[in-house]
Amino acid sequence: MTGIKDDTTIAAVFDAAVARWGERPFFAVPAGQGRGYLESGFEISYAEAGRRVGELASIYKAAG
Repeated sequence: MTGIKDDTTIAAVFDAAVARWGERPFFAVPAGQGRGYLESGFEISYAEAGRRVGELASIYKAAG
């Protein structure tokens, strides 16, 4: 894991976590009937979250 210092960015720490734990779960919501959202549950890996964050960053950068 990246050593966190005063000038360490959130992006740098997240990138290091993606590199280290790629296929491990980043975020998980257990199944829950009657909850009204994600009743079947949801899980995303660090790698997939990193890919999606990268896509969004490209979109925002292109938009200025």
